[in-house]
Amino acid sequence: MSSTHSELLALAECCGFSIFLRGLIEPLVKGVEVGLDVRTKPSVFTDSKNIVDLLNATVTVSHPTERRLTLFIEQMREFLVEGEIDSINHVEGVKNLADMLTKDVRQTALMNVLAGAAEGWTAV
Repeated sequence: MSSTHSELLALAECCGFSIFLRGLIEPLVKGVEVGLDVRTKPSVFTDSKNIVDLLNATVTVSHPTERRLTLFIEQMREFLVEGEIDSINHVEGVKNLADMLTKDVRQTALMNVLAGAAEGWTAV
């Protein structure tokens, strides 16, 4: 499996899980005042510029593996068109919060989060 395929699969799962969680939380907080606006569609971030470029390009299919990639790409586009996901954005690797959990940059990523929080930005 290529790294693009892996990144796309992970992004598809992330989008699906975000939609599932939103659907799970929305009825629970209906009529309850919470600090979370469940009407807001989730935005998803990836550090793969290739994925963002693929989502914005017309993809032609010639190989069976590419057909599977095309299915994931079409699923992501469908999430966007139907409004289930607000946007899919590129984030630089050094600002990718998920790297704290998966790569040997935990301390650097944590320091970036803490510095960002001190500057007033929030992680999405």
